Amino acid sequence: MNLKHLGIAAALAPVLLALGVAVSATASGALDPVASTGCLPATGTDPATALALKELSPVQLAHAKTVYQVSAGLKLPPRAAVVALATALQESRLRNLANTNVPNSLLLPHDGVGTDHDSVGLFQQRPLPPDGQGGWGTVKELMIPQTAATKFYRKLTTIKDWQQLPVTVAAQQVQVSAFPDAYAKHEPLATAITLAIGGDNLACTISSGPISAMGWTKPVNGRFASGFHTPDRPTHNGVDVAAPKGTAIYAAAAGKVTVAKCGSANCDIDGSLNMPGCGWYVDITHPDHTLTRYCHMLRRPYVTVGQQVVAGQQIGVVGTSGHSTGPHLHYQTHIGGPSNNLAVDPIMFMAARGVDLTK
Repeated sequence: MNLKHLGIAAALAPVLLALGVAVSATASGALDPVASTGCLPATGTDPATALALKELSPVQLAHAKTVYQVSAGLKLPPRAAVVALATALQESRLRNLANTNVPNSLLLPHDGVGTDHDSVGLFQQRPLPPDGQGGWGTVKELMIPQTAATKFYRKLTTIKDWQQLPVTVAAQQVQVSAFPDAYAKHEPLATAITLAIGGDNLACTISSGPISAMGWTKPVNGRFASGFHTPDRPTHNGVDVAAPKGTAIYAAAAGKVTVAKCGSANCDIDGSLNMPGCGWYVDITHPDHTLTRYCHMLRRPYVTVGQQVVAGQQIGVVGTSGHSTGPHLHYQTHIGGPSNNLAVDPIMFMAARGVDLTK
């Protein structure tokens, strides 16, 4: 979490300290946002998320740390903690709740009392019925945050491709909630908590795995070749990553395919500087209303318009169709949604999502 604005950084200093994240000050006495958070990517630090993080109580922060530490103890990637924290924020607001319908739970340590059927604990898990069939465990087990979190992660990791799924989909497959879309709104805060708790241990390794904590991944394995809006190419609205023909191209994050077509006169031959257009290309619109574009594919994309894809799913292969002089992926990132589509630097865009495109 790269706290770019000193006002936000200063506001979060007590939170970071409560979570065990070291902070330091500049010579002027102001909090140093770089020293305080190492190389965490700039995510989850919009004012609303920063305020929500600051307003978590010591009890909520303690539970958040427990949920994260259980994930780390199970050697799960940070994405798991994001899913679990988003779930706990929705289900209990990170409180260990007893339930008036489960009298035994009232006798155990708890932070408050709920009335949702017979659900208890951080994740509002339902205990085993008298016949011992179904349910998450005993009331006593579910009222211990460490045990409840462990049970959540055990179920999460049985879901196929759980790391690549949007948070709301992964959480719903674990919880089977009556409100399946409710988890999505908690992802920014869950991500900010995960990055804050992880501190430097998480900061510099967050993009080492295939999927970052925010659910993004590199679209291709290759050599960074050309940047965004460079002096010699001021209208170059993306970055180029050189790779051999046939190298797999992956969806950078979960989303919906909105374009999959030939954007040049002839996409089935090698392109040139005289041929305009993207060649074979794909656009994917993501749940946060951002868009990614993948150009110059070798052949027709492997996906079709309207198809839902997950992070890391292969969508095509590297080629040199369209306005191109050699095999590479031209990768664009856009913000603002369909009504105000703005191309932005993919290096910065992906860094904010825990992925280093230059490596």
